[in-house]
Amino acid sequence: MEFIESKHLYLNDYGIIIPSVTQVISANIGSGYDDVPASILAAKAEYGTNIHKLIEKYHKEDIVSPRNNLEKASLMAYKRVEKKLPKVVVSEKIVMFEQRLAGTIDLVYEDGTIGDIKTYATVDEHQLLKLKWQLSLYALCLYGRDNYNSNMINHLIHLPKQMNYSSRDIEMFTLDECLEFLDRYEQSL
Repeated sequence: MEFIESKHLYLNDYGIIIPSVTQVISANIGSGYDDVPASILAAKAEYGTNIHKLIEKYHKEDIVSPRNNLEKASLMAYKRVEKKLPKVVVSEKIVMFEQRLAGTIDLVYEDGTIGDIKTYATVDEHQLLKLKWQLSLYALCLYGRDNYNSNMINHLIHLPKQMNYSSRDIEMFTLDECLEFLDRYEQSL
């Protein structure tokens, strides 16, 4: 499996593009950003990407040098939230389900749960729904049909620029709901 970050493309070992979790969710329930200007989305995406890379580097190297005060504050906030969650064993893990779906999980914890870092200013109901799908589909990719556990509670790590950071437990959809969601996407092609 290969991930081409600049194009947000996942390729299997034969070079075939595999739909991303984000693509499937956006196609099925919308992105929620249709009214937001592209320039604003690009700036928000850049900030989110920088925070993700900073946290990934922190988990791989333990010592990192934030580039500015906002990154330093975000990392300090993340470290406070991290203390309340299980220990991270892998960050930025690329996963795939049956050559049908792929994605990159932000955090995998020692208890098998997964976490996603969001830098949204606020978390509304649509974003929570997208996150529930995202974490459920990531778990499907990570564990497959046979080991998927819809009773697992996954985690949102919310790191907005305003520093009102938090974590929140996110329940999962059932295996059947995930498979139906993926089928609906594939049938729309």
